[in-house]
Amino acid sequence: MSGLTFILLGVYTLFLVSSEKILFFIHPRFVSLSTITGFLLIVIGILLVIMTIDNFKKSMLKKQFLLSIFKRHGVFLIIGILITILPVQTLGSATAKQRVTDYNNVADTNIVTLFALNNSNQFNLKEWVLLINSTPKYETLIGKKISVSGFIFADSRYSEDYFTITRFRIACCAIDASPIGLPVKYDWKSKFTEDTWVHIDGIFSIEIVDGEQKLIIIPSDVYKIDVPSNPYVY
Repeated sequence: MSGLTFILLGVYTLFLVSSEKILFFIHPRFVSLSTITGFLLIVIGILLVIMTIDNFKKSMLKKQFLLSIFKRHGVFLIIGILITILPVQTLGSATAKQRVTDYNNVADTNIVTLFALNNSNQFNLKEWVLLINSTPKYETLIGKKISVSGFIFADSRYSEDYFTITRFRIACCAIDASPIGLPVKYDWKSKFTEDTWVHIDGIFSIEIVDGEQKLIIIPSDVYKIDVPSNPYVY
C-alpha cells in the first residue's frame, strides 16, 4: 500500500510539472527539485512494492498479511488518491482575506532594478506596488497609464464601487504567499464575480476613500482572461 502511495504521488508530481500547474504551489526555482522528487517517489514506491510482494509470497497467512497492510497503510493511499483527484486551483480571495494584513509587503525588492526599466507600461503588478510605496507624492502618478492583470478581490476596506486587482507574491511556496494589489474604481459586480481573472488598462487617479487619500486605477478597459500558467509574482 505504501509503495502504491509513493508511486501515485510521484506520478502526480511529474504531471503537475509537465502541465506547469506545479507553479500554482511553488516558486519556479524549485521546479527542478520537484521533478527529481517525483522520480524519487516513483523509484522508492517500486522498491516498496517489490518488497511487499516478496513478503507476501513468504507469508503463511496471506489473507491476514493483506489485511494488516491495508490497516497500516490504506488510509495513506486513500489520502493520496484524494489529492490527485481534487481540482488544482490557484490561491484566491479567500486566502487574501486571511492575509490582508500583509498587503503590498514588497519592501525587500531591489528598487534600483525597478527604476532601471525604461517603460512603465511593461511593469507588472508587483513593480507598480513597489513604485507606489517608494513615491511619497501620489500626484506625480496621476494620469500615468497602467496595464496589469490579476484576480478580482472584494477588499472590505473599500466600498462596492471598488475592487482590488490582486496577485499573490511568493518567496518559496503557497504557504508563505502574501497578497499585493491596487484598488480599481469600476462597476465590476454587473459583469464579473470575485476571483475572476481580468486584465485592466487604465490610468491612475486620486480619490478620498473613508477620509483618506488613495491612489486608484480608473480603467478604460477591463476584460476577462484565463488563469495564467504562472499566476504569482516573485
